[in-house]
Amino acid sequence: MGFRFRRSFGIAPGLRLNLSQSGISTTIGPRGAHLTMGNAAPAVSVGIPGTGISYRQSFKNCESGEVPIPPGHHSRWVWAVAIALLLLVVLV
Repeated sequence: MGFRFRRSFGIAPGLRLNLSQSGISTTIGPRGAHLTMGNAAPAVSVGIPGTGISYRQSFKNCESGEVPIPPGHHSRWVWAVAIALLLLVVLV
């Protein structure tokens, strides 16, 4: 088993800064549904708070038979989701 490091700081409601040995990332969204962007591929996570049940979709290129997302298209979709989650946080 290897050592791991991860620290998360709340910057504003619905906005977190995450630090780990692999780099810095930002998480946008309310508890139960959020978007994470950083050094790795962007990812969207949706779950039922308090149950441990969740689903995470990473937006990286074709792996294990997945349909590849054309270059440039995933970034537009990720930004659209990020803006929608940010508006949701601000309005709620």
